[in-house]
Amino acid sequence: MDTRKCIKCERVLQKTSFDKCMYCGAEIPVELRLSKEEKQDIAKKKIEIHNRQTSESQSSSNEPDDSIITSSIIIGSDFTSGGGDCG
Repeated sequence: MDTRKCIKCERVLQKTSFDKCMYCGAEIPVELRLSKEEKQDIAKKKIEIHNRQTSESQSSSNEPDDSIITSSIIIGSDFTSGGGDCG
């Protein structure tokens, strides 16, 4: 479990490649920063996720869309018991 905390806001530091707290923007002390290797692993995972999402969206865009979108707009109607402006 990651227990590195920001020295300013004391929130748990997320595993990102940035050297600033994502919550308050404070500089993360060198001793709490992720190593170069850890940052490279994060970058690789982001690329893998992006590539997977891109290939999934490309494959789904080739399939026919069977969904039906409907919408209704009623303008100027009064459905209260008084009947609106009708006298």
